[in-house]
Amino acid sequence: MAQEEASALAPRSTVRFWLEAGSAILDPDRRILFIDDSLARWLEEESPGLAGKNFDCLLRSRIPAWGKDLDEVWTDSSNLGRRRLKHDCTNGAQWYSLEVARNIAGWFIRLSSALPPHEELAGDAWDQHLGGVAERRQMYVRLLRAEAQLDNLVRRWPGVIFSQRADFSFQFVSPRIEELTGIPVELWRRQPKRFWEVIHEADVEEVKQQCKLAAESAQGVTNAYRIRHVRTGQLSYVLEHRQAVLSRTGLLLAYEGAWLDITRQTIAEKRLCTAAWKETLATLTMGLAHDFGNIISGIFSLDMGHR
Repeated sequence: MAQEEASALAPRSTVRFWLEAGSAILDPDRRILFIDDSLARWLEEESPGLAGKNFDCLLRSRIPAWGKDLDEVWTDSSNLGRRRLKHDCTNGAQWYSLEVARNIAGWFIRLSSALPPHEELAGDAWDQHLGGVAERRQMYVRLLRAEAQLDNLVRRWPGVIFSQRADFSFQFVSPRIEELTGIPVELWRRQPKRFWEVIHEADVEEVKQQCKLAAESAQGVTNAYRIRHVRTGQLSYVLEHRQAVLSRTGLLLAYEGAWLDITRQTIAEKRLCTAAWKETLATLTMGLAHDFGNIISGIFSLDMGHR
């Protein structure tokens, strides 16, 4: 029956308008129980006439290239799914987001237009994809979400995320740096020498060598060192990953990297090593005392015998 419906519908490759979150409810066999007007219009049909029709066949007849993606959507064992779909039409590629929720009663479907991946939004593609109000609105929403996710990551990261200029001042640095060093973010952005002032004097030369190595390595470098709080004098251990940003000619432009606060782990490891050394020393001492006691007992017995 599904194959007959698909063959009865002629494939269409017309340019489609922007679809703002069209939705449908399907039975377990993917026949339409309800479909809203926006999705029906996108399918170039009337809502009342779509009841009972197979939604999968309708999509395949309109955009045959989605066949493989749809097969994977319907056979996915998870109850929730989301997939980006691409449609190549006369005015260029159009992108869609297909969201699927499944339960024993059937399926809930949400299909909406989406902006292309960021790597495709280059040059003239911006004008092509952001020509309408809905497209610009979605780009604005996407930027807000990305900004919120970045802000959440920066605040929850148990360390510091930074972008550091070649002179070691910070173009960007997360707020946690003030907690570790006692220096406000604003000062970090203006004063390059601050970086070397907070590093423990015994680690400065090693950190300089690591920075030099990072500028020569495409993979970046990772090392651990100590930093000092300028007001309290408290030492913290940080694990740093540093990646150089180079120009096409190999000129060092900046560093991108992160600190991970490993103070607790480092102190715990040192205590563990000390405890293990003390336990070993105690065992060795007890063994020596026992053996020495045996020797003394023998000597004492010989001495008593001669008397």
